[in-house]
Amino acid sequence: MDAGLVEHKTLSDVLHRIERLEQSLLPQQIVTTNPMVNKWLLTSDVQPACGAEINAAKDQDLEALESIATGHSFSLTLNAPNYDIRTTREILDGHVGMHASNGTIVFVALPPYRVTVLLFESFVATVEHVCYILHNASMRALFKSFYLGLTHKEPVVPSHAALTLPMLSLAAFFYQPFDASEIATTESECLQLSAVWGQCALRAMSHSQHATAGTLEDVQAHILMTYVAFMEGFSTLRHHHMGILSAMIDREIKRRVFWHIASTDWLESTMSGPLEGTYFLHPNHIRVNLPEDSMNEVEKHH
Repeated sequence: MDAGLVEHKTLSDVLHRIERLEQSLLPQQIVTTNPMVNKWLLTSDVQPACGAEINAAKDQDLEALESIATGHSFSLTLNAPNYDIRTTREILDGHVGMHASNGTIVFVALPPYRVTVLLFESFVATVEHVCYILHNASMRALFKSFYLGLTHKEPVVPSHAALTLPMLSLAAFFYQPFDASEIATTESECLQLSAVWGQCALRAMSHSQHATAGTLEDVQAHILMTYVAFMEGFSTLRHHHMGILSAMIDREIKRRVFWHIASTDWLESTMSGPLEGTYFLHPNHIRVNLPEDSMNEVEKHH
């Protein structure tokens, strides 16, 4: 059955139950407090039900209404993001319209099933030893169920999406790229994918939090997301550090070039001939530090 039809039928049933509750409660609560309403009730078509019917209906309706808050009956799908499967290249090239005009993420791009499995294996190898909260066999089963549902256009289980996306973000951050990789070929692509899936994870977790009363997958997702947030901060610091290193290397190269020119100028002044003893650069006019001879060590470690 179509998901929209099921949701419409469920909401209609809830509204019907609320109406029944109002019909059974209004005559008892308002008759003694508002004479105008009393007159309306006496002339209206609303007929109070008998006590046994009212109590049975109350129990049934209250049980159904309480299940909305706990999420046991059905999950609210209001403002749910749209999930779609896209290649990592499409995500990296920005061909996926993820944001609305107000900046809200309305479209969540997931990689193909094979890429998700590969990234999970990378996660197990690089991250699991510091964040040992997942059961590998259960996660593989979750991926299969999750992607089968996406393939058949079935409603997405919010907690499954909320757990999958931060895992993808962490796995992409620590992924080792190579030229023939179907995930990423450079470190910058890994960081870009990690950032995209980190943002999508926040959107999926927000929806899961409002759609259900909380699941074990939600708790696991929040734990993984703390690592994602930490790694994003580390990435920012790393880019800043690399910028500083780049400036240091550039300055060191300029020093080497300058002192090569200066030493060559002084060397030529010692040669015999009409220009012997003359040079262009006077030592007292120089304010350039000597080379530190550290750039090669920087290259080794970075």
